[in-house]
Amino acid sequence: MEDFCNGEVLWDSGLTWTNNSWPQFTECFQDTVLTWVPCGWLWVVAPLYILHVSSTPKDIQTTTWIFCSKLFCSFVLVVISILEAVQASERSSDFHADLLAAILWIVTVLLHAFLVVLERSHGVVRSPIIFLFWVLSSLATLVSFYSAIMLEIYDKDARRFTVLTFKYGFTTFGVFLNCFSEYHKEKSQTHNPEVSASVLSWLSFSWLDRLMLKGFKTPLKDEDVYDINPRDACDKSVSKLLNVWNNEKSRAHRKAVNSRNKHGPVGHGHKEVNEKTPLLSNVPSLRNTDKGASQNNTNHETHEEVKAEDQKVNLFTALIKCYWLDAVSSQWGMVMFVLTNIVSPIVLGWLINFTKDPSELNWHGYIYALAFIVVKALYTVFSVLAKYLTNCFALRVCSAGIAAVFMKALVISNEARKESTAGEIVNLMSVDAGHLEQMLNYSFWMWICIAFLAVGIYLLYTIVGIALLAGLCFVVVMFSVNLWVMQKMRTYQDKIMVIKDERVKVINEVLNGIKVIKLYGWEPMFIKKIQDIREKELNYILKYAILDGVESFAWMVSMFWMLYFILITFVLTDDDHYLDANTTFLTMNYIDVLKLGINVLPILVKDWVKAANSIMRMNRYLNTETINTDNLTRDKKDSKFVVECLAVRVVEADFTWEKSGPCTLKNISLSVPPGQLVAIVGTVGAGKSSLLSAILGEMHKIKGYFNLNSSVAYVPQQAWIQNNTMRENILFGKEYNPKFYQKVLSACAMMPDLDIMPARDMTEIGEKGINLSGGQKQRVSLARAVYSQADIYLMDDPLSAVDSHVGRHIFEQVLGKGGLLHGKTVMLVTHGIHWLPSVDTIVVMSNGTISEYGTYEELLSRNGAFAQFLAQYLTKEMEKEDTQTEETDIVVKADILRRLASVTSDSESLINPRQPGISRLLSSDLEKSQQHLTSHEQSKKQSKADHEQLKASAVYSHLESSQRSDLREHTELIRSFKENPNLDQSKLITDEEMAEGKVNWSVYWHVIKSLGLGNAFIIMLLLVCYHVTFNYTNIWLADWSDDSELGNFTGMPQNSSDRQDKNVFYIGVYTGLGLGQTIFVIAYSIVLQVRHVETSRKLHSELLFNIMRAPMSFFDTTPMGRILNRFSGDIATLDNDIFLEAEVCIDNALRCVGTVIIISYTMPIFLSVVVPVIIVLYFIQQVYIRTSCQLRRITSKNRSPVYAHFSETLSGVSVIRAYQAQDRFIAESLQKVDNFQKANAASRALGKWLEARLDILNYIVILAATIFAVISRNDLSPGLVGLAVTYAIRVSSEMNTFTILFGELENHVVSVERIREYSLVQSEAVWTSLEDNKKIDDQWPSKGSVHFVDYSTRYREGLDLVLKRLNCTINGGEKIGVVGRTGAGKSSMVLSLFRLIEACEGKVLIDGVDIASLGLHSLRRKVTILPQDPVLFAGSLRMNLDPFQEITDDELWTALEHSHLKTFVESLPQQLDHEVGEGGENLSMGQRQLICLARTLLRKNKILILDEATAAVDMETDELIQNTIRAEFSGCTIITIAHRLNTVLDYDRIMVLDKGTVSEFDTPKNLLSRPDSIFYSMAAQAGLV
Repeated sequence: MEDFCNGEVLWDSGLTWTNNSWPQFTECFQDTVLTWVPCGWLWVVAPLYILHVSSTPKDIQTTTWIFCSKLFCSFVLVVISILEAVQASERSSDFHADLLAAILWIVTVLLHAFLVVLERSHGVVRSPIIFLFWVLSSLATLVSFYSAIMLEIYDKDARRFTVLTFKYGFTTFGVFLNCFSEYHKEKSQTHNPEVSASVLSWLSFSWLDRLMLKGFKTPLKDEDVYDINPRDACDKSVSKLLNVWNNEKSRAHRKAVNSRNKHGPVGHGHKEVNEKTPLLSNVPSLRNTDKGASQNNTNHETHEEVKAEDQKVNLFTALIKCYWLDAVSSQWGMVMFVLTNIVSPIVLGWLINFTKDPSELNWHGYIYALAFIVVKALYTVFSVLAKYLTNCFALRVCSAGIAAVFMKALVISNEARKESTAGEIVNLMSVDAGHLEQMLNYSFWMWICIAFLAVGIYLLYTIVGIALLAGLCFVVVMFSVNLWVMQKMRTYQDKIMVIKDERVKVINEVLNGIKVIKLYGWEPMFIKKIQDIREKELNYILKYAILDGVESFAWMVSMFWMLYFILITFVLTDDDHYLDANTTFLTMNYIDVLKLGINVLPILVKDWVKAANSIMRMNRYLNTETINTDNLTRDKKDSKFVVECLAVRVVEADFTWEKSGPCTLKNISLSVPPGQLVAIVGTVGAGKSSLLSAILGEMHKIKGYFNLNSSVAYVPQQAWIQNNTMRENILFGKEYNPKFYQKVLSACAMMPDLDIMPARDMTEIGEKGINLSGGQKQRVSLARAVYSQADIYLMDDPLSAVDSHVGRHIFEQVLGKGGLLHGKTVMLVTHGIHWLPSVDTIVVMSNGTISEYGTYEELLSRNGAFAQFLAQYLTKEMEKEDTQTEETDIVVKADILRRLASVTSDSESLINPRQPGISRLLSSDLEKSQQHLTSHEQSKKQSKADHEQLKASAVYSHLESSQRSDLREHTELIRSFKENPNLDQSKLITDEEMAEGKVNWSVYWHVIKSLGLGNAFIIMLLLVCYHVTFNYTNIWLADWSDDSELGNFTGMPQNSSDRQDKNVFYIGVYTGLGLGQTIFVIAYSIVLQVRHVETSRKLHSELLFNIMRAPMSFFDTTPMGRILNRFSGDIATLDNDIFLEAEVCIDNALRCVGTVIIISYTMPIFLSVVVPVIIVLYFIQQVYIRTSCQLRRITSKNRSPVYAHFSETLSGVSVIRAYQAQDRFIAESLQKVDNFQKANAASRALGKWLEARLDILNYIVILAATIFAVISRNDLSPGLVGLAVTYAIRVSSEMNTFTILFGELENHVVSVERIREYSLVQSEAVWTSLEDNKKIDDQWPSKGSVHFVDYSTRYREGLDLVLKRLNCTINGGEKIGVVGRTGAGKSSMVLSLFRLIEACEGKVLIDGVDIASLGLHSLRRKVTILPQDPVLFAGSLRMNLDPFQEITDDELWTALEHSHLKTFVESLPQQLDHEVGEGGENLSMGQRQLICLARTLLRKNKILILDEATAAVDMETDELIQNTIRAEFSGCTIITIAHRLNTVLDYDRIMVLDKGTVSEFDTPKNLLSRPDSIFYSMAAQAGLV
């Protein structure tokens, strides 16, 4: 090296270190190391950097002064380097280090110029790599420039000095240029500042300053939070994951095929899975295709030959393959974290030796102080940035997980759907994805722990030698305990998540059926059910918490015992050993290095246990069976059958709902040419709805072929409505065409609905269409289909929920020859036989097969299944008094009867001997029909003009009077909205309230009170005692190491008894202090964990009780997802995070206090620095906490729409698939996830902003401690210096941990704030009172009389009255029909009987008892309602009938028999214990309504309220329910809210409400005899008179 450097050495310690004036570096060192390091950095990273930049899309930026200046700077430096090369050549003709340095500079600067041009062509905004190159270059040239000045080169060689000056100037200029951002695009209001941040701003997180200051001045709002960084966008993350997932799926498939081929060939038709296979092997891009559909459809049977289990993908493997590069690139900076933590104790050793050696130069002490600062600066720049990038990486994985779960929900099969309830899937998105993100946030600790353990052990060995083994033995024992604890914790965590799923599932069901629960007074039963599940969950949480206490011991005390065993062994194993300051505090600091690794393990173990369990759960869900998406393709050419292209083609196909289940549809063959209107008819359970589902691809195809050759619109039997405006529900993603849109509204008879809505079609529809009636929901669903302008329409009984006039209007305007769908292919499931003559083809279903198929004329001419179906229908119709049938319907029925008589006269008795003969019915019916027709003819002659005017308006007028479900209070709410101009008339759902600023101290006080004041005091006392003993233990060690007598082997020989006695004394006290620490930690951990579980129990119970006691208006205006979020995410935060963070936060706060006391004790002057540091720390903390708390609230608020959208999508997945709208819903979900994650990402970045600023304060603390130690080197003992600096180093991490965790605690305490918010919701009246038994007995009400006395009510304060001084009397046993136009107050009257709304004035008397004086349950359990929507709950059939288990099995069977369900239930394997699916999904609509009827029969109450309970069921179920009600409630008071006037014409009296008052109340006969009555006009408009 000397020859290469012109005879000069590389390093001369005499010049550099022992020099009395300044550290001087040799020319050789400057020409080699100081040149090679910056240049080498750029050449090493350049290949990877060029590859990375080249892989990004080209985005050439405009030429700017910064770009030109960078090139100019490079040019000048090349010229300077050439001059240096010339000078080097002049000094020596040989090739030496100075010439190599000049040449290396030339090529490196040229490489820099190339990188600058490359960055410009790809739109690179900042370049940390080039910035670091210029910083290193500037520091290197600074040394040369400074050395030249000190050596006065300017006098000896002015030319060389000039070159050095220019070189230093332009390298500094290069640093300056790279401090600017190259972002020159237009910035939107929500532009993410990180995207355009300069290098310095990015490294220091100054790009967050504006958000921080805004959050400090005013509470942040959602619109104040900038957009998520495009790098972290959900669509990019999930696309990346799905590519890997599908590749893994393909690999698993090929492996399974190859394995199977060894034992035999697989069917040649097996579909290959590859990287282009959509979704989690089946996702979302399901476009119309022109090829391949037929082949895919015909190969289903071969597709099953390779078992699904053999094709399962391991999610953990997929995540590693997908994101390993992201993890490495984000965490490489943590290498500096490891190095700085290792170097810090070494520098401390130098400082302690400096204080022990008075001869060492003073400036060395300042170098040591500067070394501490440099080490901390490197830590801040690299590790803080690495942590932030890791947070972003974790956020991307979390977003991808949420999106993947959502996408899977769009393709999951119906069979697999039963295994994963909505609550479980919500938990996958909220809890499990959160666990995965939390684990990844700290994933770098996995390898850091290993590095710390390895390096720490080595460094300890260099200090204490073999004594290290004593400490390691203790660590091994603790590791063994940790492994056992980890296994147990994983087991408990698994059980906790299973129980949590069950709890959330039940709560989800309760929220869905809350109105029925309140009407029946079932809240206590469901509260007990939820609490029982919660109790099981808390039992496991307690066990988990106790193990957490064991971890706390390992966390807080194990390091003391490791130090104890090492030091004691070190002292006692060799008489020459004694504790000096260097040994003691270096050992302590190296143990701190180990401590960083070992103490993180408990937290890491818990996070890994949770994450591993969550990954398993997500993996299990993502690998569940999917529907065959080949069935969802649309083969426009119908390529398998080239002879004729049909709209719908099914060829000899068998379908089943479950692969292992029975065949539901057998040997189905169906050909529907384009443009035909096809009716599908059949009895209940014949397979009509299943046929539509099969055609849509929702069922498993066992054999055969089917195809739809174009776009499809689907109207399900149960309308699916989104929580959106009426217009958006109808448009369903289509472009708004005002002219056609108005046509659709008119054709679907929706104009009157809009007239009564406060914002017309911009009115918000509540979740699941809660503020619409069944008929309205069905018409919205129909309008959506019509507006879609599809080619094929599948409609599942869309006219069942509308009356005959509205149905006729819709049929004519939509389906008929002049209708909007004329010329389109329509398959219509219907129970209305009067539509059949108007259709092109009729398909008759019977027992899962197509029994007949043909035109109306063809089928009538046969005596087949179709004739039997009509006979069955007409027999029941003729047994009823038919007074409301339209003229056209009568003509149709008469024609049908004639035809049936001709074909069935010989065999009708054989068909059903119990039914009256068709011919006999025909004669009587024709007579009635003739009379009816005659009366109609006379009416037409008398008032033809009036009839023509009424004809156009009758449908709409009748709609207003009969078609709304006035059981729901929203109609009156809407009227109140219209009359109150201060309310936003378009919104039903209220915006989620959000607290502002810091979390109020009352929230903390609430937690403390829940914990128990006495318990909180005991916990704090034990924790303070622990810290007192901990700090005094370290002071004792300092005194021990400073004992001069032990260090003097002359005065106290090594074998002397005095030395042994003194060591024993120090060891004894040290042991006692250690035992004290252990006792205090164990005691406080046990008390804290036990009380933590009790607090969680109490807060959950408060939330549950208050939610269950909340009034119905709360549920109607609060999205279910918002409430569910409290019970899932917020409760999970309470269970898992808050107390852990509080524990660590308080511990670190006490450590900080202890540190200040210790350092101030050793150096009183240190207080002059501490006070301003604390003031600045407080200000920074306040700025951070205000902003971060608000971001946390915004995150929580934006999380709810993600879950609400998911729940909504899950309930309408078949509709979404039919419309092929998966891509749009996925895009909406991704947008909502990004909206949720943007505040989450900002919150994470904010934590790093805080950490960077706290590190600057730490520099000041460390610098002050080291400078004071240097200044006071003659006054302080080495032990006190070691103690003070050790504490100063520790306080940096402790202060960081305290502030960050206090911010996290504030963020998570927001969950308690949110729980408390819903725990303080205004409650209903008491459920039961002691006075109830005195006022009523078990037989009440015995008569069933109802008396309204001057009764007035409103829905809530600030709204107008909906019932105004209502006065009426209903006698016991009367059958009363309540009618009135929409908004008249019918629903309010019913709700007032159940006290779902309370009186403002007046009262309601039932059998003379004022219901306001009774408890709600005492009232509600004595009045029965049969609502329109049948609501069932997951559980046994017995539980759904008798939730309180008060009724015998005999009574249950009797009720089932009367509700016509006995035969069905007897056929079930478990009969009464048959498990009902979530929402009753495994039962048909008719069966659900019949179970509700059985439930009603069991209550045996004197008052029955009916809300058109048969409006949404088929003809047969309607008949069964009506017959049962007539038979079983003959002596009861029946109040029917009538939507179809014909249902109440045979009632005793009719009550007509108008504007909240009783306008008419008389018998139907009397009211119809008065042409001026409101009821008469309603009947006339309905065509009844």
